[in-house]
Amino acid sequence: MLGTGLRERARRLAHLHDHQFPSTYLIRPAVRDRLPEAVRPASLTGAAGELAVGYWYPAAGADPAPTPDQAGLTKLLAGVPHAAAAPEALAAERDRVTAVLAHARGLGLRDEHLVDYLYLVERMRRWCTSAYLTGMVTPFLAPGFVAATFALSVAQKRDRLLHTALIARLVPEWAEVPFVSAATGPSTAARVWEGDGVAAVADLLDTAHGPLTGLMRRPAVEKALRTAVRGGPPDPRVLQQFTALAVASERLEPGTTRAPTGATYARLVAPPRPRTPATGRLAALRWIRRTRLGDRLWVTVRRRVRGR
Repeated sequence: MLGTGLRERARRLAHLHDHQFPSTYLIRPAVRDRLPEAVRPASLTGAAGELAVGYWYPAAGADPAPTPDQAGLTKLLAGVPHAAAAPEALAAERDRVTAVLAHARGLGLRDEHLVDYLYLVERMRRWCTSAYLTGMVTPFLAPGFVAATFALSVAQKRDRLLHTALIARLVPEWAEVPFVSAATGPSTAARVWEGDGVAAVADLLDTAHGPLTGLMRRPAVEKALRTAVRGGPPDPRVLQQFTALAVASERLEPGTTRAPTGATYARLVAPPRPRTPATGRLAALRWIRRTRLGDRLWVTVRRRVRGR
């Protein structure tokens, strides 16, 4: 993956998928610039099968149990930490999702089926890889199958009723085999800040100043970068999302890109300033606080001073 720089990976991903794919795909190898000319052999995908098992439903027995609106909002707003998003952008997205849910209610949907509707019109509409592959067949997006999933109850979805019934009819020798999942262990994918990641995001902080980048709080992005430089694990969502927005801004908001200066990167990698040792009375006070008795005296005095 690191053979292609972060900025180029972001540019290719945005170009191929028309800015529709989530920024989490930036940790994958760079995609090609265009669809392949050769026709692929026909293949099947299980995309949208999640509608039959309540994939986005909150865990059974969750306490407190979130409402369908809360569960759906949590899924769709998880792309970036709320503290790193501009408040007005967060509020606008909440309003947009609320309007989608209101439309679903207008169609007669209730309870967890509201979450299913969100998954269908948001997750499947924009983040389905099969839409960008020739020869890919998506049987679970057939209108009949989608309608059938909305006819199932919440309990039937949690029990995988549709799956088990189809297996019992089509592959009866597998009917009693339980569904299992296996942990694949920690991800071995390169982190977004590895390779040229820190330098690339720092450069984007200097150069990309269009409205799209205003959807995130720039100080939060720089803080995440500083954490990476110092060897800590920053939240990758902050750096991935800003990269995607900044690269999109360069293409979609001409005239807002500034000349590179390297100022942010230089500030991040500069060695920390040495601490000036305390002298005189201040040093004595700090020494006193290191003892148990001294600390108790300090707290007592502070309380009396504040109580005046």
